Amino acid sequence: MEPAQVRVLAAPSPRRPAVAVWAALVAVLAAAILLRLIFPGDIEFNNDQLWLFNLTQQAGRGMPWPWLGLPSSAQVAAPGLSVWTFVAMARLGGIHTPIGLGLAVKLLNLVAIVLLIGFAYFVVEAPQRELWLWAAAFEAVNPVCVWLERKIWQPSIFPIFTVVFLALWWRRARPRAAFGWGLMGALLGQVQGSGFFFAAGLALWAWLFDRRNAQWRAWLCGSIIGALPMVPWIIYMARELGRGQAPHSRWINLLDPRFYTAWFSLPFGLNLHDPLGRDFYSFLRYPLIGQMPSYGAALLHLMLLAIGCWILGRGAIRLWQDRGSWRTFIVGRESQTAFTQQAALLGFGGLMTLSGLPGHIHYLVIAFPLIFVWLARTVLHDTALSVLAPGGRQKLALLWVVEFLLSLMFLLFIHQNHGAPGGDFGVVCRNCGFIN
Repeated sequence: MEPAQVRVLAAPSPRRPAVAVWAALVAVLAAAILLRLIFPGDIEFNNDQLWLFNLTQQAGRGMPWPWLGLPSSAQVAAPGLSVWTFVAMARLGGIHTPIGLGLAVKLLNLVAIVLLIGFAYFVVEAPQRELWLWAAAFEAVNPVCVWLERKIWQPSIFPIFTVVFLALWWRRARPRAAFGWGLMGALLGQVQGSGFFFAAGLALWAWLFDRRNAQWRAWLCGSIIGALPMVPWIIYMARELGRGQAPHSRWINLLDPRFYTAWFSLPFGLNLHDPLGRDFYSFLRYPLIGQMPSYGAALLHLMLLAIGCWILGRGAIRLWQDRGSWRTFIVGRESQTAFTQQAALLGFGGLMTLSGLPGHIHYLVIAFPLIFVWLARTVLHDTALSVLAPGGRQKLALLWVVEFLLSLMFLLFIHQNHGAPGGDFGVVCRNCGFIN
């Protein structure tokens, strides 16, 4: 996957003081902890969250064990694993409040960030390591990540599953890792439906462009075993299809660009209108100084928009200038990192779009690390063939600081206004009656 004739992104300079690298990692982890654990009661508690919490308290105790999950946006019930994970978290942690269940989700996502850093250091090849460290850094502070990773919701627990899946996918030439890759791929879709498309997209990409470097028999065995927990769901789906109740898909959604508009906007944190809704314009006035609006959030949005347009524009120009290498670039043959990222962008994204299912921002939660890998590659690479761009690290550092500040303002707005009733966020859980 990494031909000798192709130049790859240089690893961080060995001359850089080790203390600076460790300081950066400490800053990333500190920001991740702050943004996930501050204001613990300020979590969403809408119908899905109420249903999930009640299930964790009553399943197998005052009600039958749930063999199926909550109906998804595709209008079919999810596999049982989508709720068993939350029941397990509640039982193992002795959790009896929504705040406690929300804390478990947050801690799980903090562990995922630590594992992502470990993946970068111990699994990824040294020349590509920096891209994954930047991915972990942006996972820590991106406003959409902060919003979703504080939420009691099935997509919100994807990050830790994704990191484990990617580590196994990385070593797919080894039988045991390929078995685990197939096993985890089957489990991903049972956590939330977009996982099926993610796992299938990467498998399809490997089959088309890297077939000889995967142990397919081991992968198939793992996939079959991983599918066993969803036998009740398969029976349910066969019954529903027999009644003519197909998943809610429409051919017009084949023209829906929302997967790709989300992919190219999420790295810049420009999607807070989803949780805020009508309250988004009030948020732009924050933070308040006394009772006077400072419009700091509006300024940060303008900065992110400018940075995003500049990065996308420069990336498009460089891609056009290097059009002779498009075949290598599209497949991602220059490195294992590029191959994996392109498998998500085009394999996963293509299958999601062709499914005809409606596009939702939470479908991309599973690909968050790879979305940020794409961002780092776009900024740090001077051409499609991965030559290091001057000033790239400074641009990413500026973007990181701006996103951290915007996430902090978002949480402050939610705290001071007890939520965002005009958007998907709704009223915070500290007002839901479970705590004083």
